[in-house]
Amino acid sequence: MSDLSRNEVDAVWQSLVDVVMDEFHEWKQKASAATGLPFSRIRALWRLESRTMSLRELSEALLVDAPATTVIVNNLVKIGLAERYPDPDNGRVKIVRLTEKGRSVLKEVEHLHHPAPAALAELTFDDFAQFRRIVDQIVHAKDRT
Repeated sequence: MSDLSRNEVDAVWQSLVDVVMDEFHEWKQKASAATGLPFSRIRALWRLESRTMSLRELSEALLVDAPATTVIVNNLVKIGLAERYPDPDNGRVKIVRLTEKGRSVLKEVEHLHHPAPAALAELTFDDFAQFRRIVDQIVHAKDRT
């Protein structure tokens, strides 16, 4: 790890995480205000966007327990954003999928502007280019693991 100490690396990383989480929190509030949904419901819709899932798979994707997933899905079904039906191969398993109304809610959220922190725009061209190169390097390193 070159000449950097683990403490220095961890401190810089934590600072970056703090900035990103603060910005994400503001965006989550905008998304909830725009849709009238708790963010947990929006997260569930995102997970269901690309494919149907069993309740168990959705629970694992959301990192919440089965009872919480059931509450989320019951709510989404009640307001017409998702459908739940028995798995044709195993009637004990329940499958969840988005409705067209659920897809339209996701499109509404996707259109919300999520600007970068102002400080990022204050970087010089050269500093920004270096920052971008470093972020790309981190992202590509993560893809290799």
